[in-house]
Amino acid sequence: MPPTKKKQLRGPSPPLHRFALRITAAISPTSWFPTDFYCPNHLFADTLPSVSLYLGGSRMNARNPLLAILAIALSLLPAACAPIPHGMTGEQLADTLELHNWIHSRPPQTKSASVALFADAGVWPKGAREIVYALESVGIPCDVDDHELLGPRLFSKSVLILPGGWAPLQLQTLSPDHQKNLRSFVERGGRIIAVCAGAYLISERVSWKGEELPYPIALFDGIAVGPVNDYPRPAQTSLVGTTDGQALGLLFNRPYYLNGGSTFEGGTKVQTLATFPDGTAAIIRRQVGQGDIILLGIHPEIATDDNPSMPLDAGHFYKRLLQN
Repeated sequence: MPPTKKKQLRGPSPPLHRFALRITAAISPTSWFPTDFYCPNHLFADTLPSVSLYLGGSRMNARNPLLAILAIALSLLPAACAPIPHGMTGEQLADTLELHNWIHSRPPQTKSASVALFADAGVWPKGAREIVYALESVGIPCDVDDHELLGPRLFSKSVLILPGGWAPLQLQTLSPDHQKNLRSFVERGGRIIAVCAGAYLISERVSWKGEELPYPIALFDGIAVGPVNDYPRPAQTSLVGTTDGQALGLLFNRPYYLNGGSTFEGGTKVQTLATFPDGTAAIIRRQVGQGDIILLGIHPEIATDDNPSMPLDAGHFYKRLLQN
């Protein structure tokens, strides 16, 4: 469900804001920050987004260039409050800042929701937002936060969603304790729904364009093989529901968005819920301890040319995954 409409402040459009962030990020060497750098108590992350949005007139104040410049400078500082992986591009830094601003604009009451979504460096903002909007469209509130979510608060949740994006960058954002908490969360009875890059992130092995890479979280003990499509060109695909998938009430009679997703091979205690047309696994579920993980090679939350009816379809899809 889209956020409620508020009073609009004068200023240029969000795309101009993002363009300015990307230009600023491109000339700001993120290698100045060590990969494990954190601001104490997230002082900047908790205060500066609000200050920068105020000074910038919700985005940037076109009538006052000095305030616009100050807003951009302040909006960059929260990135120093999370781990800054080396080699982050200006585009990825802008995405991370967009996620931080979104997190701080969320209603505080959602923090108590039993469903949570991870949104930090490496997460695709559009995909993350559409998942949350899809859930809210069917009456399911969602807690959204950065790596702070993967601390003790994680164990108050029943389901964690790991959205799409860029798995190597997501992995660099997670400390060893975060990775351990993800495993413990599932083993104690939690569920992780991992979409596209999120599925790569929690696989033991990843085969990306023929290069095999080990990943440490390893909740899926098989291999995620991708990309399925001609990445980075997005595509759409159909799915074939298995008996197990159809028993969950998942909808398979529509096209699904695909961009860099994987198929899933091998592994133990694996239940295939849907396949791609060539018969390879597109959605799987695996029991881990008292909990389970569901891995998706597609993006149910993103509209395609042949299926623009979002987020309602996606809301029902994710609701089925949450409830079964």
